[in-house]
Amino acid sequence: MCVRVSNASDWADVAATSVGSLGTAAAFFVTYLLLRRETARDEQTSSERRKADDERRRLQATLVTCWYEQKYEQKAVITPSQGRNGPEHGAMVLNSSSLPIYDVHVRWARKRTRYRNVEERWRNVMLCMVFFDVLPPADTPVFVKLIDHKDVAITNLDQGLSLIAVQMSFRDSAGRQWLRRVDGTLEEVDVSVDPADAVAAEPQGWEILAMTDYRQTPLWLY
Repeated sequence: MCVRVSNASDWADVAATSVGSLGTAAAFFVTYLLLRRETARDEQTSSERRKADDERRRLQATLVTCWYEQKYEQKAVITPSQGRNGPEHGAMVLNSSSLPIYDVHVRWARKRTRYRNVEERWRNVMLCMVFFDVLPPADTPVFVKLIDHKDVAITNLDQGLSLIAVQMSFRDSAGRQWLRRVDGTLEEVDVSVDPADAVAAEPQGWEILAMTDYRQTPLWLY
């Protein structure tokens, strides 16, 4: 499409119109860039806010830890049923937050081996469930002794048969339920799950050892 310009005044009108159009386009472009920058800033702020909220949500739970421990006393530990001398096997549980935690359940997990005779010796292991209704804040960890109905697990551990680790579930002071895995990672668990059942499958090669709740076990089994 061609536009015939008859005189200088027409040229001036065309030039002014063109400049005006360019100015409008530039203004739209600048506005677009500003909107993009504001949107990106809002998204970053929202992401940082979500991250901060998540950190606050997890804060107390991150200060709750557990690990397997061998406790050596000055005097040898004697188990009457076996007459053994050796360390006590158990778990260290620490709530280093400023508030109590609740419905704490401690479990032991074992690293499977490729030796059939070793695996056979772990088949009939039955441990007592360890739990705390309330675990208050503390500067030092609580030692929880591993109790085995027939001392099978203790004998296996004395002989170095398999690695062992600790898994723990608990509720924080806000009522949220958490699970601390054997590798130390922390994850939130649905609060509708009973604390005694808040057990998660561990990485390949690990198994949660069978445990019984002695509160529901007939006394004649002990």
